[in-house]
Amino acid sequence: MAGALEAGICSLAIRERLTPVSMNITELDPECARSRIVTQPVEHAPKTVLKNSSAFGGANVALLLRRFSGEREHSARNSRHVAGVTNN
Repeated sequence: MAGALEAGICSLAIRERLTPVSMNITELDPECARSRIVTQPVEHAPKTVLKNSSAFGGANVALLLRRFSGEREHSARNSRHVAGVTNN
């Protein structure tokens, strides 16, 4: 269930063109100074999001989400023959 919620949040971040913050981080370890940890809201339009999930028993999944950038070349709207019906 948590993985589905995370995927929804990632989809919203892409749609709303923002990068969510990492909650409850008040101090960064000096060893992590070079890491890009978002602690303040950023108006940034992510085009691609990689979401990782791990669970007990080795159920690991990586989901790559990307912003849809336009109409597909062979979409139903552009096709002359869809589901047995010819559009003239």
